[in-house]
Amino acid sequence: MSKKHKKPQSKPSNAHKDKSEKKPLELKKAPKSKDRYDPWRVEGAKTSKWESLVLTVLLVAMFAGAYALGWTLGGALRRQIEHRNEAEGSEQFGQAEDQNSKEDESDAEEAKEEEGEAEAELSAKEEKSSEQPSEAEKSQAISPPDITGKKLIALTFDDGPSGAVTDQLLNHLRDKQVRATFFVLGYMAERTPSQLQREVSEGHEVGSHSANHTAFSRMTGADLANDTARMNQIFMNILGHNTPFMRPPYGDSAYSEKARLNVGQPMILWTVDTLDWKYRNAEVVRQNAVKDAFDGAIILFHDVYQSTADAIPLIIDDLRAQGYEFLTVSELAKARGVTMQNGVVYGSFRPR
Repeated sequence: MSKKHKKPQSKPSNAHKDKSEKKPLELKKAPKSKDRYDPWRVEGAKTSKWESLVLTVLLVAMFAGAYALGWTLGGALRRQIEHRNEAEGSEQFGQAEDQNSKEDESDAEEAKEEEGEAEAELSAKEEKSSEQPSEAEKSQAISPPDITGKKLIALTFDDGPSGAVTDQLLNHLRDKQVRATFFVLGYMAERTPSQLQREVSEGHEVGSHSANHTAFSRMTGADLANDTARMNQIFMNILGHNTPFMRPPYGDSAYSEKARLNVGQPMILWTVDTLDWKYRNAEVVRQNAVKDAFDGAIILFHDVYQSTADAIPLIIDDLRAQGYEFLTVSELAKARGVTMQNGVVYGSFRPR
């Protein structure tokens, strides 16, 4: 039996390899800088840093020029609008002036008519005045009292003149024939100068209580000197003369060197405080004034409270019943032989 011829086994070829097998990916290298996109680069040419800087400057200059041009045109437009508004405003103002002029003419005619009526009324009053004395002529100053054998005391009033309350108080003092001392505020005196004049004409005494009631501790030496000068001017304008002394607001810093050197007047405080500003009650004010009174005392009130005006007639009656008579501050000092000095503080004038 012959052996079968066997075909030689061939090796597998690469063509029959599994198609699913893939070659590994190759990483591409990043392009060089010269191959990247450069908006400033011209194809085939190179741009230096200086050239880029110059181009940037040119762009900025172009933007600035455009902005300036817009601003200029806008300004011109704004000015044109303003001129137009001014022209319209002038026209309206002219119309208003014409209207005001017509109204002024009408007012002037009315004023003339009123003036004529006033002159006629004044003539009638003058005719009557020749027959009857005026109220001012009827008013007489309160005479100085007889102080023989009497205890002496001074009534003082701060912060006025204040209108109705001051008038009521003056009426009570006139009825009781009592002279008092009023320490007035500058702005209040300027507001009602006739009341200040009435106080003096009826025999009372007035002194300064500063122009605006500012505490001395809040004022410099120059402020104090200026305040004194201002008050002197106010008194000169209203009364025709200065006043002999002043009272520091709140009694504050009266003993300070600053006050002594710059006020330039005697400073008057008090020894009996009625606290009328606190209680606003006529009976309480009356009790406080009477219970603490002594010979030579200066009593503090304020002529801005109705309760104070109501209490005064009762206080006068009570103190007179105890043997007191009433003087102004200057009269009380003189009666006790005291000559007041500038820059010195006085709170009472006791018997020597």
